[in-house]
Amino acid sequence: MSKFILVLAGALSSSVFVQPADAQSYIPAGSALSPEKHRTIEKSFTAPSSIDVDDPLTCTNPPALTDLSTLNVVRTTMSSSSAVNLGIVAGIGSGNGKVSANTQVFVQDWSVSAPCLSTDGKTRLLYGQAIRIVATIEGVEAKTDLSLAVIAAEATLNKKSTSLQGSLIGVKDDEARKAISGLGGPLNVETFGNAALFETIAKKVLDAKTGSPAFLGVVPGQGDVGQDVAGAYAAQQIALGKTCLDAKSKLPISVAARVARIEAVYIALTGSCGASPPDNIGRARGQEALMGLKIK
Repeated sequence: MSKFILVLAGALSSSVFVQPADAQSYIPAGSALSPEKHRTIEKSFTAPSSIDVDDPLTCTNPPALTDLSTLNVVRTTMSSSSAVNLGIVAGIGSGNGKVSANTQVFVQDWSVSAPCLSTDGKTRLLYGQAIRIVATIEGVEAKTDLSLAVIAAEATLNKKSTSLQGSLIGVKDDEARKAISGLGGPLNVETFGNAALFETIAKKVLDAKTGSPAFLGVVPGQGDVGQDVAGAYAAQQIALGKTCLDAKSKLPISVAARVARIEAVYIALTGSCGASPPDNIGRARGQEALMGLKIK
């Protein structure tokens, strides 16, 4: 599969993207977040990073078009349940509408952006304009290092079920919107060229700067060492077969951000955070995430 991946990746490697500090890493989110409750936003399987935020997320003074950065690209991988919770996808699955537990979601944003302070006075949000690709693939492990090339190769060589869809965020361009809607569908070696077309459209419409900046995602905080410890603790509890509720109940001091990190790790490794113990696959993922470390 490596030969396929190298060939496919070359089609998207011709450009150099400059990423301002605030845009180097953010948790992408859609516009469909529920206003009824807090959400725990998860960044990825390999480096869970979460933050509790009140919905809807808004900035006191959103940036103007003239405030936006040069073109940059951000890639994020997450579970399908996290993508649904973040409003990135409306739902994945068929028949009963349930989300498939073994579906992974890859999000890639070509964007121009700028940070701003949320109305809560502490959460940093990222506003801007973007062409967003959302690709899904079923039947791969959560630890898989995904890219558009990997997904296309897996679909062709291993007959994996995939999908590709694009959207405009904060951009007013009916022609581009129509073009993007026509590029969606299964992602494989034969349709991989559509991904390159997304990049071409992105450069054109983002340079034109029409429309108004919209919400792209949340900028993670600078970090709390306790959150990192909480994440490792959660992985250990998963490896031991403990439920998420048990893990949270054992905290001597309940700090919201650390509880959120435990929840994010459970969701990333097992797909849920509740009263059910992790299955053997989840326990194995917890053990693998620990990399031999032990917390006593």
